This record gives sequence, C-alpha cells and structure tokens, in this order.
Amino acid sequence: MLLILILSAVAGQQYPLLFTTLQAWFHDASVDVATVTQLTWIGALFSLKFLWAPLLDNVRLPLLHRLLGKRRSWLLLCEVGIIIGLAGMAFHDPNSSRLLLILYALVTAFSAATHDIALDAYRIELSSAPDEQTALASTYIIGYRLGMLVGGAGALIIGAQFGWSAAYFVMALITAVGLLAVLLSKPPHETITTDELLPKQVERLKDKPSFYRALAFLYSALIQPLVEFFCRYKGLGVLLLAMICVYRLSDQTMGSLAMPLYQNAGFSAAQIGSVSKVFGVLMTLLGGIVGSLLTSRYGVFRLLVVGTLLASVTNLMYILVALSGTEATMHYIAPGGALGSLAAGVIAMLIPLADLLHALGVTPLMLLATTIAADNLASGIAGTVLVGFFASLTSRHYTATQAALFSSLMTLPGKLLGGFIGLYVDLYGYPISFFMSTLIGLPALLLAIAVYIVARPIQQRSQQEDDD
Repeated sequence: MLLILILSAVAGQQYPLLFTTLQAWFHDASVDVATVTQLTWIGALFSLKFLWAPLLDNVRLPLLHRLLGKRRSWLLLCEVGIIIGLAGMAFHDPNSSRLLLILYALVTAFSAATHDIALDAYRIELSSAPDEQTALASTYIIGYRLGMLVGGAGALIIGAQFGWSAAYFVMALITAVGLLAVLLSKPPHETITTDELLPKQVERLKDKPSFYRALAFLYSALIQPLVEFFCRYKGLGVLLLAMICVYRLSDQTMGSLAMPLYQNAGFSAAQIGSVSKVFGVLMTLLGGIVGSLLTSRYGVFRLLVVGTLLASVTNLMYILVALSGTEATMHYIAPGGALGSLAAGVIAMLIPLADLLHALGVTPLMLLATTIAADNLASGIAGTVLVGFFASLTSRHYTATQAALFSSLMTLPGKLLGGFIGLYVDLYGYPISFFMSTLIGLPALLLAIAVYIVARPIQQRSQQEDDD
C-alpha cells in the first residue's frame, strides 16, 4: 500500500503543475485570462490517452520488460519522461520562450498521462477482491491528492520565494522518488494478454504481410476491448459511457476558473497555497476516506448519485467568493433567454447573503476556506466513488485499455469546455460562469440516477462472470 501511495503521489503531483500552478505562473507573467484558461488544453492529453493505451497492453519494452515486467517497466519509462519534461519547463519562461515551455509541458503531460494508464492497470491487477480494490482505490485517491498538495501548494510556495523555474526543477527532483518506488514494488498478478484473445479470423492474419498484421493488432488492441465491453453490457453500455462523459463535467469546468478567480479576487500566492492547496487537499483526503467508507456501506451506485449532486451544488458557493472579492470578480452581465434570467435571479438572491456574511465579520479568506472545504470534500467523495466504479467496469483481459478509455471519457469534455470558459468569463463575468458550471451538472445527476435504477443488477452480474 505504501508504494501505491508513492506512485499515486507521483501521478497527482503532475496535475497541478500542468494546470493551476502553470496558470499561476502565466498570470504572474501578465498573460491574459483567456490564454491562461486555454492552458487547460494541455491537459487534453490526459483525456486522449485511450488512443495509445493499447500499447501498454500489447508492447513489451526491450530489456525493461525482462527486468520489471509489463506494468512496472512502463511506469519507470514514464517517470523518466516526466522528469525530463519538468526540468525542461524549469529553464524557460512564459514571455521569452513560451513555445518551448509549452512543448516541454506537452512532454510532461504525455508522460504523465501514460503513467496514469500504467498505474491504473497495475492497481487493478494487484487484486481481484472487491474489498481490496476499495482499499486500493482509497489509497490511490489519498496518494494522488498528497501529490497534488506537493505540485500545488509546494510549487506555489517555492515559486513565490525562489521563482517558478526553481519550483519546477524541485518538482522534477521530487518525481525521482517514484523511480525507487517502481523498483521496490511487487509485480501484479499475471493476466491474459491480448494476443491470447485474438479471434480465429484475426489469428489467421498473423502469417500475412506486415500490413495485415498491423490490422490484426489494431483490431485486437482498439476494437476488441470495446466489443468485449458492449458484449457484457449491450445497450446499457451506452448509458454507462454517457454518464462517465458528464459525471465530472461540472467541477472540471469550475476548476478552470478557480485559479483566475483567486488571483483576480486579490488573494496572494501564499494565501492560495495555504487555503486552496494545503487545506483544500486535506479536505479532499477526508472526502476520499468518507467516500470509501460510504461506498463500502451503501455500494458504489448510490454514491454515484450523491457524488455528482454534491460536486455540482458546491459550485454555487464560488459565486459568494466572487461577490465578496474585487470589482473584477463582482461584475457580471446576465445573458439573454430563460437561463440568463434564472442565473440573474439566483445571483440576486445570493448578493444579500454575501452582504450579511461581510456584516458578520466573515472575511473573504474565511469564505474562500469554507467554499474550498465544501467543494473539495464533495470532490473527494465523487472521485473515490468513480475510481471504484471504473474498477468494477474493467475487464481483466483489457485492463489498461478500458481503464484509460473510461478515464479519458470522464476528462475530455471538461478539458474541452474548460478551455473556452475564460471567454465566457470575459463576456458575462465570474458569477454567471459559476452558476452555469453548476447547471452543467444536471445531466450527470439524471444519468447517475438512471444507472442506479437500470444498470446496477446487470453490471454486478457481468462483473461476476468476468471474475469467473
């Protein structure tokens, strides 16, 4: 469990370094808000990782595979790539060499996304027992959030004291600890390889020219995992994948706005680091523990509904933070139509509440801490539940490919939408934007309820058949 914790921390450390911490660096370099939010698109590589995930199920790395096995060899290679990427970022600047900085960020993102694929497969293959998978999922979430603490608060503090280049170079050195964890970790249980599952009609192509062998590989690596999934769930597979696509859309969209809001509201880097990163991550860890306990008690399907509801509703609290900030964050223009009228009505009701909190002596920093506590607690619960849900959907025959597909479907819509949300802020302001991020969570809630009602019995039965 300790080594899983360390490997998960390495994975979690990279996310803020490529997202909120990088946004803070660009903001300090006086880059405009629209460009800062577009940095979210770097994270789109995490959402596209299903495209190369089959390589981790099928390709054996020379020499490393013989020494470490399939999963650990990929983990080691990816961590080397992360270290190179972070070190490269450390020697460039958003103003003088922005293109090179972004290129090294893409190297880091690609390596980190591939590391996520290998780590998910490694974690799932360590045990097939549901109770152990719940414990592994909880350990993964805790480690991931601790890593986010290092890459978030740690990098912000170092950046404020010694500069952003020093912060990213130190993060590269810290990542090197993961290399030792890979070398000390135990190999997972052996699983059936994709080659052993090739259908007869594709098997016959193995003796054909390389073009036909490539077709056989593409079929077995990309198509067959999807075929296997829909053979288990049939029409319900569409419902399951649709819910995964929108489940975290609300809080992912909000996440693109968070760092610009904090800085435009007048909070210092030290305040953001201590409240948003340290306190916020601790609350996420608490949410992960609560989510794990509730999942063990009530099951993953009920908690899917609770998780998406909490993650969406807590976004409304950020409207209070915006209304309690500066003129730049208070200003808003309601868009036309029924949704615009609804948004304006909700914000009009929240303005007296913001004034009351101010009259009672609640400072903007106290309000920010309360908001982050509620939001991160909800995020921890939702994240833990979703990790357990992914593990229950994944076939042991296609661990890396299917886990990467589920993860990509979860993050891609939020990454794409998050890159445009800065333009929405420029048009309508922060309060309207946070209200819309709450409203985006409604489809996820409805689909989670549908999954609970319709898909739960079939999913449990198919999982038993897969284990057999």
